[in-house]
Amino acid sequence: MHCELVERRRWVSANRALHALNYCMILPGPEAQQLATYIEWLMHGVPGDVVADTLVVLPGFVTMLASAASAASAASAASYAVFGSLSASRGWCSESKPLWWPSSRRQ
Repeated sequence: MHCELVERRRWVSANRALHALNYCMILPGPEAQQLATYIEWLMHGVPGDVVADTLVVLPGFVTMLASAASAASAASAASYAVFGSLSASRGWCSESKPLWWPSSRRQ
């Protein structure tokens, strides 16, 4: 990223990029995302920050959403194949409870 940001595109100085990277390394989370967000904020203000965060998070969000929809569809299909209808499996799924729940009092 240093070569791209400092040498090739000259968006920030080497000193500023180093300070930004140092700051991003002490924050929790991926440094590349934080650095990209910071650079966009420097260049375009808050709208750049929002766009950078959206474009970083959106692909993962769409992938997880598609995966969840696929898993739900597969679970419904498996339930239909086993029970012959979806209503039969909804009954035992809605009545399921945890086997053990920690109590607030000690014995």
